Amino acid sequence: MPFFIDTIVPALSSEEAAWMYLLHIGMIGNSTCRECNTEMNMIWAEDAFRCICGYQEAVEFCLQEVTHSRLSLRQIVLVLYEIAKSSNCVAQIAEVCGMDRKLVYLIKSEIAECLKRWMLYDSREGYGFLGGHGTVVEIDEAFLGRRKNNRGSAENRRQGDPLLGFVERGSGRCYFVPVIRRTIVEMYPIILQHVLPGTVVVTDYWRSYLALSRDPDFQHYRVNHSVSFVSPEGYHTNTVEGSWYQVRKTIGTSKTSNNELTWMMARKRCALNTTYTFYTKMIEVITDRRFREPCT
Repeated sequence: MPFFIDTIVPALSSEEAAWMYLLHIGMIGNSTCRECNTEMNMIWAEDAFRCICGYQEAVEFCLQEVTHSRLSLRQIVLVLYEIAKSSNCVAQIAEVCGMDRKLVYLIKSEIAECLKRWMLYDSREGYGFLGGHGTVVEIDEAFLGRRKNNRGSAENRRQGDPLLGFVERGSGRCYFVPVIRRTIVEMYPIILQHVLPGTVVVTDYWRSYLALSRDPDFQHYRVNHSVSFVSPEGYHTNTVEGSWYQVRKTIGTSKTSNNELTWMMARKRCALNTTYTFYTKMIEVITDRRFREPCT
């Protein structure tokens, strides 16, 4: 991959090269002296900046787990790339980077929190996530569990908590939320939280979606799957239903991990869904102060 060869490999050649790379992408805090406003030098042995005027300051990275660890700069470059390349395999990342699994898990969790804030952030509409005037958002719910010996009623054969899924038609942006029950009391507030007013919402005939038809902020179309896969108006839910295969492949069928869902949703939001585009977006998010701090 040209991106890996031309960018990552040179940064792994030495601590100084890794330092310059991390400084370039914004992973390292400001290296300007607060006393005389000149560029400070890096003191490798002490992980600190030192200025010619005598002022010294510890190096701080955008990620707290990285700042508090004793990783080399080359390890930091490598673990960021490995997380972007194989974000669901902590053991493999730890082995490649020569790191403790728990530390890799903590770094991944911190990045996942940044990605969550990024996906919920919208500078124009507050925290509206999907849709908008005239945009189509498909909504569906599914159980991720397997049927046990194919016995019992259909409801009893379902294992695990259901997921409520949203997919924005055209952009591929998506959001999946674990819910306890598929009731209107639980699902409707989540829909209001993640879908902007003016959106064209398409669902099946599950009764919990009826409230959308009475809400003037949405254009609601329903698909009766017992009759057809397309509504009389020409709308369908094939996009969101097709996403359940990828969800099951990503997080398995026995549990619904919020962090694993976050990684999957963040990858789908990147246009080309490649390691390069996801790595670039991941660095952009974790170096943005808005996404490193809890939303208030």
